[in-house]
Amino acid sequence: MSGLLYRSHRPQRFAEVVGQQHVVKTIQEALRQKKVAHAYLFSGPRGVGKTTVARLIAKTVNCENPTDGDACDTCEACVSIREARALDVLEMDAASNRGIDEVRELRDKVRVSPTTLQKRVVIIDEAHMLTKEAFNALLKTLEEPPEHTMFVLATTEPHKIHATILSRCQRFDFGFLSFEDMKAHLQLIANEEKKTVEDGAFDMIVRASGGSSRDSLSLLSQTFLLGDTITEKDVRGLLGMTEDESVRHILEAVLQENGVEALTQLHRVRDEGTDIELLTSVLLERARQWMLLAAGAGTGFQETLPSGVTVGRLQQVIAGLLEARRLAKVSPVPELPLETTLLTLSGSLDRVQAPPVQQTQPQEPSQQVVKEQKKTTDAKDDDVPPASGSSSGEEQKGPASNEAAQIQEEVKPTEVDTTSQSSEETSDATPELAQEDNSKPGVEPQGEKGGSSKELSTGFDQILGRLSELQREVRSSASSLGMSFQTLMPLTMEGDEIVFACAFDLHCKKWQEAKPRAVFSDAFDSVFGEKARIKVLHDSELEQEQKDAIAAWKDSQTQRAAEAASQASNTAKAVFGTKAEAVAPAPADSLV
Repeated sequence: MSGLLYRSHRPQRFAEVVGQQHVVKTIQEALRQKKVAHAYLFSGPRGVGKTTVARLIAKTVNCENPTDGDACDTCEACVSIREARALDVLEMDAASNRGIDEVRELRDKVRVSPTTLQKRVVIIDEAHMLTKEAFNALLKTLEEPPEHTMFVLATTEPHKIHATILSRCQRFDFGFLSFEDMKAHLQLIANEEKKTVEDGAFDMIVRASGGSSRDSLSLLSQTFLLGDTITEKDVRGLLGMTEDESVRHILEAVLQENGVEALTQLHRVRDEGTDIELLTSVLLERARQWMLLAAGAGTGFQETLPSGVTVGRLQQVIAGLLEARRLAKVSPVPELPLETTLLTLSGSLDRVQAPPVQQTQPQEPSQQVVKEQKKTTDAKDDDVPPASGSSSGEEQKGPASNEAAQIQEEVKPTEVDTTSQSSEETSDATPELAQEDNSKPGVEPQGEKGGSSKELSTGFDQILGRLSELQREVRSSASSLGMSFQTLMPLTMEGDEIVFACAFDLHCKKWQEAKPRAVFSDAFDSVFGEKARIKVLHDSELEQEQKDAIAAWKDSQTQRAAEAASQASNTAKAVFGTKAEAVAPAPADSLV
């Protein structure tokens, strides 16, 4: 019978029910006091015991020798119900019998007195599938059933049940089974079936079942077909799962910004036959466990948190993996979304180099060309007379142009200025025009194209206070930029330009493009009601005072992480009935 464990090991008494103690205790007490309701509604996910408890109610109300609200499981009534040959226990699947005709037929049956049992029990599974007309036909009978009849409705979607039906039933909500209860139940069944199963194999089965008792027993039935001794390797192969060490190596490579290593591990487990969608789910679960551990709410996890990892960093990883899972459904290459996500999260796209391309040696311009250019420049100098008081083109640029050029050089130290020669020639050739442009109010000098043009009415403190709103607005405008923008740290404000610091070369280069800058400007306008520009500096470009500002920002983030950890700990205590061990927040230096 091991091939049908979920049937052969179905609980036959309330004492054998696994979990759902809040339901069992209440119903058992009502049965003991003989105060059973005429209609019950059981709601909850599939495979957690709704139909089983309904049958136990039918067995107990008809048991000839009940004890403390539980059936004896030995009398004729109990045996007939257990063997599914009791005519007075009616089970109807509303998914396939959902029309008004089926309900009318059922209504006619319940009017007749029971044939062999004391009470007729009607169990309607997936009750939310009944049509509106069927519900209306059942309503009066459900409200005032005959004395010898009671109803038990089971559903996975209680919100689809009509309010008039809900008001006439006692409702009980079933939940998923806990990890410990499920594992203990599987170990008990394995002992009864005389099977030897490794402890880690039980853990994998419980996690794969997702809290459903029926699913866990179905998986255990499959593993029993492999022999009398079941190992972790057997279960991993049966479920198509990857090794825990491989999952850890992939995530650690991402957190260490080693995209090449992450891809190497990914391709290795893919070549071993691991399903990419399942691997993504396992990576998500592991990242979730690490996040809870970092927040101080990870009780019950047999995990060691990597050093230096923070809650914020793991939130970025989880967001990226969720996006990869969504894109995998429409991607022609299953592993492509996960590959690009791992590279993006590791911030190492710019470090993955293609094979070197042979380049030709640049040739220096001939002397004849240089002479021709010099003649042309001299001719222009003769045509345009210099302004009064100016003796050279360098003096005509003025201090503002020199300062702007210096600022531009500091902002973009890695860019090659391909137009410097032409700009110099233009400045030398037309000094009067350059002076006139610099003197006009409201006109941005040519050398100050990257500088500030106006002051914002929004203060820097306001920007910090509403940074999360700005991040959401950027993400809603361009989802591909959302995660990148979250890696930026607000540094200072210069006129209408907001300066951010970033630790990743990839993101720094991204925000130099026109489209991301336009997205930021529109997002800033949506949040603060005015346009602003963005400037992103790499950490290596920062001055000491700027680094001090970042340190202060990190301190505030550390405080927020500590508050989040405290709140998560209190939530865990309220939900699980235990106090989670406090985990100290990560040091400020690890926030980036």
